[in-house]
Amino acid sequence: MNSWSAETSFAGFLATSFVLLRREVPQAYAQMCRQLAPRVVVLHVDGEVVPVVFSHHDAHFADMQCDPNVEVRTTKTGILSVVDAVSTMIQAILDDRLMLRGPPDDLLAFHDAFLTYVHGAVRAPSFPSLLDAYRRAPSIQRSAATIEGEVIDRRLQ
Repeated sequence: MNSWSAETSFAGFLATSFVLLRREVPQAYAQMCRQLAPRVVVLHVDGEVVPVVFSHHDAHFADMQCDPNVEVRTTKTGILSVVDAVSTMIQAILDDRLMLRGPPDDLLAFHDAFLTYVHGAVRAPSFPSLLDAYRRAPSIQRSAATIEGEVIDRRLQ
């Protein structure tokens, strides 16, 4: 189906998911990009750092030197609990499975864009198999609050 099946990184999963969303539910991809433009979101998932730059039309993976508008710290388990509707984004934050950092307007934009992404993913025919491959990929299980030995300040900037 796609080349991600051999890829085990979160970055590989996210990049493939963006390609599928853009191809299969282009209006959701476009809306997500508009909601986050012109921002940089840096995702830390199980210690992997994935910077993404959003424009009004596209999302591009960036080098590690970006200053983020929004920083997200979580684990594979944290992501799957929200995607599977086991918990809400708010509950994941309260349970220390998801940490968000950034100005309030940027955090609201991230929240709205995340919902757009998930709603698009539900309508994309290829997402179930991509998500299954991501579920099966090995991961390191750590608390979002202690990734790479860091203690995360739970207060928003």
